Amino acid sequence: MRPDGNNSCVYRGEEGTSCAMGCLIPDELYTPSIEGHGLSSLALREILVHAGVLTPTEAKEGYIFCEVKGFVLHKMSLLVSLQSIHDSSPIPDWHDLLVSLAERFGLTFPVALTQTNPQ
Repeated sequence: MRPDGNNSCVYRGEEGTSCAMGCLIPDELYTPSIEGHGLSSLALREILVHAGVLTPTEAKEGYIFCEVKGFVLHKMSLLVSLQSIHDSSPIPDWHDLLVSLAERFGLTFPVALTQTNPQ
């Protein structure tokens, strides 16, 4: 959450912290102008291209392209889901939500990370 109380995403926080998507942005590509903007922002998508997270085609076409092409929808949907878990869910719930998300996207975790989260 932003220091001003706004609930929009903060890609970089105090003391070097970052959100689920912010950690994908190298420090040399980060700019405060992306704060408060999601994946609908072309500027953010271009930064993610330079970081190797998105291809130029994915960044250019954004959501319009991802509605037609399943692979791009998959990647964009995964990023949005990660950001949503980070921004909207209590930390004690993250483990189970991330395991569920991984299963939904056909991803795997090392065994130690998939065991029930001790709370």
